[in-house]
Amino acid sequence: MPISTSTFLDKRDEAACDTECYRDYWSIGFKNIENGKKVIIEKYAGLDLDRNRIRKIMRRFRIYTFNGWNYDIPMICLAMAGASNELLKQASDDIIVGGVRAWKFYDKYNVVMPDWLDHIDLYDVAPGVKLSLKKYGARMNMPRLQELPINPDELVGAARRPLMRTYLGNDLDTTA
Repeated sequence: MPISTSTFLDKRDEAACDTECYRDYWSIGFKNIENGKKVIIEKYAGLDLDRNRIRKIMRRFRIYTFNGWNYDIPMICLAMAGASNELLKQASDDIIVGGVRAWKFYDKYNVVMPDWLDHIDLYDVAPGVKLSLKKYGARMNMPRLQELPINPDELVGAARRPLMRTYLGNDLDTTA
């Protein structure tokens, strides 16, 4: 089904978006670029993912990510399909460690990107340079630079969820 060009030409609210993934924790965050409001939606034991809220936000906003075509968007699609945290972590490792590209990811995990998604990936803002979000943050003189606070193979647990929210919020600031 072809995507309507009006999707990309219409004036829409804009939001930065990022995700984080662990065996016991998955989160997605949005930052409204106009007013700075942040929303972080989490999934962990005892808390189901609020897929309706995510869908509502993603339909309303033009979403900006950093490396979203290759990581965040496929992961969001899998999370929205109801995947467990364990499956999300396996899929994340497939991308990060295994180098699985998006088109293979969608086939492997039998998910599709919604045709209504209005998304811009900022990863190639300087083609050929291939910097990380953190290095772009340093070049932009962001007030806070932070690497992943918890080793990707560890569990987040309840005590460290606030740390993940802070980290995700900082990445949203840098992406915005």
